[in-house]
Amino acid sequence: MGVYDFPRDTFGFIFVTHEPEDIPGQPRSHVYITSSSRHDYRGVSPDLMFITPDCVSFREFEHEVERLKRELDEITARARQKYDAAERDRVARKSH
Repeated sequence: MGVYDFPRDTFGFIFVTHEPEDIPGQPRSHVYITSSSRHDYRGVSPDLMFITPDCVSFREFEHEVERLKRELDEITARARQKYDAAERDRVARKSH
């Protein structure tokens, strides 16, 4: 099994492929949280995990949301590359 791990600041991406000698299967991928925080706010569930720092203005909040979007866009691009490569490998093995 091949595992590719691409952690970023807040999110990470993991891509798992099967080696030719393994039982055949489709690759699998997941986005996971690499960084979060918890706060003790009255009336807010202590189980919530926050993926942005405290934002005290809309401008800060918007900046953090845009940063998260950029991370997810980068992860999406990496995933596309990995899925494309896995498909090329599958087709190449099939043609032999």
